[in-house]
Amino acid sequence: VYSGLASTRPQTFENFKPTSQTREAAQGARAFAVSTNSCPILVIQGSVGTGKTHLLQAIGWLSLESGRQPKFISVARYLDRLRSTFSDDSPVSFEELYRPLEAAQVLLLDDIGAERITPWAQEQLYKIVNHRYQERLAMAVSMNLDWKRVVDTYGERTADRLLDTGSGRVKVVNTGTVSYRTGRPARREL
Repeated sequence: VYSGLASTRPQTFENFKPTSQTREAAQGARAFAVSTNSCPILVIQGSVGTGKTHLLQAIGWLSLESGRQPKFISVARYLDRLRSTFSDDSPVSFEELYRPLEAAQVLLLDDIGAERITPWAQEQLYKIVNHRYQERLAMAVSMNLDWKRVVDTYGERTADRLLDTGSGRVKVVNTGTVSYRTGRPARREL
């Protein structure tokens, strides 16, 4: 329950069907899931429907099998839940929702860029990303944003940490543009 992984029909590496566009991303995701010594952050970029969420879930399941506790969250839904803690009748506090992200051995942030962006949301995402980055804690992220859109949406600091391929802290893989669901390429490439 804590992990947030879908328990019905789990998405694993075994039931992921790689294509020529997703093969390298699947290999990178598997390597991230089994290695505690690799770079601590994995960013999975790709168009809508290209298997990014499946790969994040697969990382989570393999991490569990390896004895590491993952925490999978949909960023948009999580930020909505954080906002709701400011209500007087909220059953949980902000800290009760935020603390598990800092404590997770493997944090899995799904679909960055799907949420409604406000300065508050930008700040919350930056705090999460920066903490994991600075502490070199394992985190995998999925998004369909390129460098320019990450900067425009979240600011240069968040983009610099998420897409930092020069320091050895971040590995970026791409799932391409062809949707598994429709079989069509996305209108806009990354």
